[in-house]
Amino acid sequence: MDGPSTPETVTKKFGELAPEVLSQLESMLRIYGIPAEELFFKWESYCIKMGSDDTELNLDTVQAFKKDVHELFEKDMKSKTRLHGTNTSKPAARAPRVKNTGDHVGLFVLPMSVLEN
Repeated sequence: MDGPSTPETVTKKFGELAPEVLSQLESMLRIYGIPAEELFFKWESYCIKMGSDDTELNLDTVQAFKKDVHELFEKDMKSKTRLHGTNTSKPAARAPRVKNTGDHVGLFVLPMSVLEN
């Protein structure tokens, strides 16, 4: 994994950018804790998803990209929460206790002398 991403590493992956676009990308790197290379892969994936490989990286597109990455991040976190069972908003239902009536399923057991008569 790369070291901390700097404006130089972002520029190396994305090329020369307007200062406001660069700051948006650097913000994403800090928020999601990912290296510049991974963010670049996400950008390429976003461009393919939007149907254009030659999308220009300007303030409008970077903000739409940022929103898309955020939605994917939230979706990923929700699926991880469901998989790990950490969502404990509902208490688990407990099985009702059965009184000890003779056997393990709660059926009444008659003595053999009663059955013989």
